[in-house]
Amino acid sequence: MRPISLLRVALATVSGAGAWVFFDQAKHNPALAASAGFLDDPYDAVGSFGIQCGAVGACIALLWLIAEWRTRQRGLESRGALLTGATSAIVGVADLVAQTAGPSRGPGNVWIWLGIVGLIVLGGVGVALNVRGEPPGRGLSLLRLAGAANGGWRPLFGWVDTHALLSGLGLALASGLALAISHQLLEGGPDTFGDLLILSAVLIAGEGAFVAAAWLVLGQWLGIHQGVRAGRGSQKHQGEER
Repeated sequence: MRPISLLRVALATVSGAGAWVFFDQAKHNPALAASAGFLDDPYDAVGSFGIQCGAVGACIALLWLIAEWRTRQRGLESRGALLTGATSAIVGVADLVAQTAGPSRGPGNVWIWLGIVGLIVLGGVGVALNVRGEPPGRGLSLLRLAGAANGGWRPLFGWVDTHALLSGLGLALASGLALAISHQLLEGGPDTFGDLLILSAVLIAGEGAFVAAAWLVLGQWLGIHQGVRAGRGSQKHQGEER
């Protein structure tokens, strides 16, 4: 295992976790929320989707680090770490714009400014450390490696790996439902059933579209699956065998 890989994953973990904790505390801690100017859209949307991308990137980088340790082959952890660094920097810049150009909320809490500076610095270092990236992959994906390591789950992992479109739609629906349910339980919802249905539909559609796009576009680049073309190639190959 290369030291640079450990450094990349460690920085991505700190950056991703720090962005998540900072944004969550800014929303739910009254002392911080009173002086946080980025809790209204569009800045709130940037933060919400940004911390999700950052967390996913850090997790993918960690999984590639484990795969590199098990297979003794260079992984693609730099791509997950790059995603985390870029989203942390973007969220930090958006928060800075909200604090300086948005409606005045007083002098602001010192922790808000420290958090914003921390996001920008950690994100910038993460981008600089990972922007060079790794050489092209060897046709492997995390799902294929997971299937090879867990023989009993190989058919399932193999199907998801080569059916990115269908698996992406399922993942989008599940994540949308999870967001709608968690929003209702944690933050409450409308009093009327009709308004609740409308809000749930908006949350499911918005989150689902974001997750589906991320799965199809970023999933292949991050090395999670082989992409839509791989599935078409697999189906064509099976048809020729028949």
